[in-house]
Amino acid sequence: MDVESNHVERYLQNQIERSTSVWYVVRHLPNLQSIVVAKFSSRTEAEAHLRFLKQARPSTSYTIAFDCVSE
Repeated sequence: MDVESNHVERYLQNQIERSTSVWYVVRHLPNLQSIVVAKFSSRTEAEAHLRFLKQARPSTSYTIAFDCVSE
């Protein structure tokens, strides 16, 4: 399982590096703080992960953020 998750992580990182846009899943913390919990190259992937997180931790607040990388 560890090898598989590393493979998926490398695949996602390669996809993000090739992309000109990045979608972030952000967790909201107390005192108006936030932390990026995941990065994706497509909105669809980010939304799917957001749905998973909301089911796994319904009491935690998450959103999706978009960043356009300039080349």
